[in-house]
Amino acid sequence: MVMTDGQPVRILVVDDEEIVREPLVEALGWLGYTVDGAASVEEAQGLLARYAYALVFCDLVMPHASGFTLLEVVCRQYPDLPVVVLTGHATVEITQQAIQLGAQDFIIKPFSVRELPFIIERNMERVRLETQLREQRSVHLLFQTVEALVAAIEAKDRYTAGHSRKVSELAVRFASVMGLSETEIFAVRLAGMMHDVGKIGIPEHILMKPSKLNAAEWEVMRRHPSIGADIVGQIADLRYVAKIVRAHHERWDGSGYPDGLKEDAIPFLSRIMYICDAYDALRSDRAYRAGMSVDHTLAIIHSLAGTHFEADLVQVLECAVIPALAPDDYALQPVG
Repeated sequence: MVMTDGQPVRILVVDDEEIVREPLVEALGWLGYTVDGAASVEEAQGLLARYAYALVFCDLVMPHASGFTLLEVVCRQYPDLPVVVLTGHATVEITQQAIQLGAQDFIIKPFSVRELPFIIERNMERVRLETQLREQRSVHLLFQTVEALVAAIEAKDRYTAGHSRKVSELAVRFASVMGLSETEIFAVRLAGMMHDVGKIGIPEHILMKPSKLNAAEWEVMRRHPSIGADIVGQIADLRYVAKIVRAHHERWDGSGYPDGLKEDAIPFLSRIMYICDAYDALRSDRAYRAGMSVDHTLAIIHSLAGTHFEADLVQVLECAVIPALAPDDYALQPVG
């Protein structure tokens, strides 16, 4: 059986002539494909609604509704599904019309069964390449959006310039050390970049205050995770990141904000984000203090294991993440 992504490759053959349809269905079955046959466009539409196909072979000349009608349906409802036209009438006009309606390839009747695997593979490979290209473009646009949001907050608070990028880098290292999946690493990378976006809604006199915040000011500052989550959540592709952003100041003992989550109720990637955010914040210069050394920073974080931070994650930071940083990594550069 021919498989792709762990699933059988299913093919639909649409031709009103049984003498053409059945031998083609049988031949494709011998080649290891899962194959369905349809004698009309109406029957084909029913099968398309029922099964997920990798490819369609379609005759153009059929009674009632023609193959052109099926091409229109596939183009509109299944835009990623390649259609290979079966025709004995390959005129220029027919070819142009079929291509305009989305036909990907042509087989001229009569044809050799030996051609089929090459035709199927080249069409499926084209779909894979087109899908990969779309995903790459989507990721590129996503990062452009993220960078624009980060630039907006960094323009407002000069003391956090570069902070989001460094937290993102450290969080990616953390997630990699822990053997998390590529999806989780990608999520933590985006969340690191965007975790402080909510500060765009915090007044500048609070962000830039050269001394510690009073109780009322802290109450305002504590809103930035929820503000950030609301901003990030407006982007459909980033809604899962918004949940990480919202919880990145929740503490292991339940004393964090904005929701007072405790222990395992805190999203795991948010726990990583919090410890990476704290590490870089302590290492960096702020309006009210100079940045701390690596040893001093780790000592403070260690003292908060089991209260602010999950103790196991503190151990990972101390024993695996920071020691693995190269001498030219940002975390080991002199501060101030």
